[in-house]
Amino acid sequence: MSVLVVGSLNMDLVVAMTKFPDSGQTVVARDLQTIPGGKGLNQAIAASQVGARVSMLGCVGSDDYSKHLEEILSKFYIDTTNLQKVEGSSGVALIEVENSGSNRIAIVPGANEKFDYHAIEADYFSRFRHSVVLGPLENPIMHLEKSFISAKKAGATTILNPAPSQLLSSDFLGAIDILIPNQNEAEELSGVSIANKEDAENAARRLLALGPKIVIITLGEKGALLVSNQEKYFQEAFKVKVIDTTAAGDTFCGAFAAEIDRAQEPKLALRLASAAAALSTTKYGASHSIPGRSEINDFLKTH
Repeated sequence: MSVLVVGSLNMDLVVAMTKFPDSGQTVVARDLQTIPGGKGLNQAIAASQVGARVSMLGCVGSDDYSKHLEEILSKFYIDTTNLQKVEGSSGVALIEVENSGSNRIAIVPGANEKFDYHAIEADYFSRFRHSVVLGPLENPIMHLEKSFISAKKAGATTILNPAPSQLLSSDFLGAIDILIPNQNEAEELSGVSIANKEDAENAARRLLALGPKIVIITLGEKGALLVSNQEKYFQEAFKVKVIDTTAAGDTFCGAFAAEIDRAQEPKLALRLASAAAALSTTKYGASHSIPGRSEINDFLKTH
């Protein structure tokens, strides 16, 4: 039993400020931190923190950032046997965070754009038999599609976080068991404007018709909606003091994947993932904010 994350690795340059600058305006920031991140790395750490055995498929460059990224993977006991390395820059994210916890993010993909499915050993997916394969859409979509199709053929449960939102082929959609978009991504993929739970359900059912077996739409502070052809379940958001929302979605996806790997029912996995995501917003930074299982369990005892 294990979770494989196919995804991006970035070095996050996080700037804390009182408010976002207007166009042409200069503001004095409060702090700058350099923190390992990237949606793939964050999701891998979240899955590991919840207790899963995790492997990472991704790509780093030949710069100093790559060393820090590999160090953080090692720190969280994430297998890097198949981490690809190329000449040039690793991925970088420029993240502005204001007092409310809201953020703005600009990504320079770097090595992430050079992730290559063909560089994976031909029998990798059938040989390692990961029970769950998870990934966002920050790597080249053609190679992600091939990875998911191979994983599905090998018998894995596949979970896609379609971020940033992109058009997906019918072959890719057919290889996805669980689709986890946020509200904006769900609107773009389904064509349904979401203003309430009923709209979210309509969007989820449109997405189900495209191939996935389960759709979970995360709605930020409103909660998350799980819809399949057999059931519908809404998880209210946990109330916390928000400091930084940067890695909340990634924490949700990684924690959810880890619980599915433990053969938990999706509804139970949804509750734990929601708690993990809420806790991640109470701390500053991306990978540094992701909680462990004991912290999540203690939180759930009182919420």
